[in-house]
Amino acid sequence: MGRVDDLRFLRITKTAKWCEQVIDLMRNKKIALADLSSNLNGGLKQLYKMRPFLKRFGMACGKCDQLLKLLKCKGLNDETYGAACEIVRGMARNSILRRRTQAWLDDHIAIQKRLNMGAAPLPISSDIIESLMGKFKNIVQRCPRAEFNRLILLFPCLCGEINEEAIAKALITVSHGELKQYEKNNISTTMRQARRKLFEPVRYKIGGPISGN
Repeated sequence: MGRVDDLRFLRITKTAKWCEQVIDLMRNKKIALADLSSNLNGGLKQLYKMRPFLKRFGMACGKCDQLLKLLKCKGLNDETYGAACEIVRGMARNSILRRRTQAWLDDHIAIQKRLNMGAAPLPISSDIIESLMGKFKNIVQRCPRAEFNRLILLFPCLCGEINEEAIAKALITVSHGELKQYEKNNISTTMRQARRKLFEPVRYKIGGPISGN
């Protein structure tokens, strides 16, 4: 989810509000500015014809803004699901937007329950991931030649609160052999590692001892 007041980057909500304001001016025959109403009607005649659609469109955008703001800030759990459904009920009864939004909410609250998260909200916004990646980059830039693949094991250390008890438990319950096996099964080889492995024999022959001596 991007900026909740702009419905991602398209500024759709602001465009809808602008259309509503212009239509109100076109209908106002007592505007103080001379000939403003007639000029608007002459230049934006087609816009006025679309006022029934634009009214529904503006209302739908407003409801989407409310929904995005709620889920972006609080995530999705039983409490926010109920509040989100209340917002959806304010949309046009037979609209595709209402049906699809409700279906999305139903699908994702089911995911939250399947993960046994309890009252913990399912994150909806990517802000958390972006913040985590920002912390990670801040650490990696101190050593730009570090291999990215194994560094993904650093991510758990950047999440939540890490105390002495958690560190001691990790050291006791996870062996070095298990760590190496996890790395082998789940972490791919980088191009730098592949090149090093490929050219290692060549470097040894050029700079190392001659065979037989």
